[in-house]
Amino acid sequence: MDRLIVCMLLLALLSGCASRQSSGIRGDDSVELASSVTYSGGKGESTEDAVIIRGVSKQSEGLIAEYTYISGIHGIKNKNWSLYGQTIMKENGKVYEVIEIKLIDFNNEQRIYYFDVTSFPWKKQ
Repeated sequence: MDRLIVCMLLLALLSGCASRQSSGIRGDDSVELASSVTYSGGKGESTEDAVIIRGVSKQSEGLIAEYTYISGIHGIKNKNWSLYGQTIMKENGKVYEVIEIKLIDFNNEQRIYYFDVTSFPWKKQ
């Protein structure tokens, strides 16, 4: 529960940064994380422990929500961590976005995060 509160506070603080970080994806600084986006589930270490993201109405919001979650743990994208790989996988009737990052401050150590994006409108089976 405490982790959820911390994540929500960090989400509020980082939402401005997240919209600027998304500019490389869309070339548009106007994309912001919707206030309806919520995180639940686990820490994202496996499909069984995936972070569940709800309240996303368009693809850009989902991507920003994922990056904002990671930024809440590791700092600023492309300063403290960088995207190494990203893929979609389906398992047991659910859809997961798997994001692999490199930690710049830690000799490019790699981490993988699993997001349950089954509720995303464009990721339906």
